[in-house]
Amino acid sequence: MPSIPPELCSRCKGYKRLCGLPKCPILEGFRFRLNAALSISNKVAEGATPPSGLVGEYGYPKVLFHYMVPPKLRGDEARYRNNPVMWSIKREPLGNIIRFREELVSALLRVNVNKPWELYQSEIGLAIISEKPVDSEIILKQNPLPKLSFDGITKPLGPRAEAERIFVRDNPKLSSAMEKVIWDDLKAESAVWKMYSAGIDVYMIQNMFSLGFLGKIRQRRMVPTRWSITAIDDIISKKLRDMVRDYNGVNDYELYEGEYLSNRFLTILMPGEGYVEWAEVWHPSTVWTMNAKKPVINIIREDPLGRISSMDGGFLQRGSPSWSFSIGKRKRQTLLY
Repeated sequence: MPSIPPELCSRCKGYKRLCGLPKCPILEGFRFRLNAALSISNKVAEGATPPSGLVGEYGYPKVLFHYMVPPKLRGDEARYRNNPVMWSIKREPLGNIIRFREELVSALLRVNVNKPWELYQSEIGLAIISEKPVDSEIILKQNPLPKLSFDGITKPLGPRAEAERIFVRDNPKLSSAMEKVIWDDLKAESAVWKMYSAGIDVYMIQNMFSLGFLGKIRQRRMVPTRWSITAIDDIISKKLRDMVRDYNGVNDYELYEGEYLSNRFLTILMPGEGYVEWAEVWHPSTVWTMNAKKPVINIIREDPLGRISSMDGGFLQRGSPSWSFSIGKRKRQTLLY
């Protein structure tokens, strides 16, 4: 979904629909935040972690940690509030995704990234990586006020306030693969690939890495969520690229495509050596191309030795594509995550 320039929003004010969307995402988000804030009484909110948590980066190494719950929702209904994989499968529209995010109430804790065991001992960290949603009660120091924020980088966040206490009411349940990795004294790269190979969801692996559950035990620390996303994508994509280097090539041109939330992905396989070319096309008037007169195209190339022409978040880090192909008995697949 292309970002909408703030200048356009200031002229539209939510009613001219200059962005072309049927509803203003800013006003919709504010309404959802207001409803979530009004559902909290006496500074107490109860619900199940979807699971959901966020480690901030400002003030590092002492950062803000968000423990999120959807008030009065439990079980699968709570989990769905932060489940990007299922959103994609069910083709959830943008308005619903905004609502899911904005209705999460965050209890804020100031944490030291060098002390991940503090969240582990209180079971707060375990609740966020639990296979099943965990009933929780958050007591806030004040009732949160819905705040309006809008930019082209961060996910929408619901009402939030500093936490007085956080109670985890149920026992978190982890898969055997996750428990084994937590207690193993493995390097982070090995632990990540071990869980990915066992079928653990990438978003769950990101949470585990962010909360300090991975890596050599004596060297573990919490990692800001945005950094964690980059690190996990990097580790997995490098492993996948190494795997496909020995695959047989294709003899014909093949085209795969997919589209979701106005983002269109095209994957082209061509005969020849294992070169990779990643092209991004940005429409004019997004936050990043507001002065452009025509679409902006960025191209990055990787040669068979893995050398990259230039570094860009879209290619290697944030949401990088990994692809593989083969002929004969091996299964051909296109992986986009």
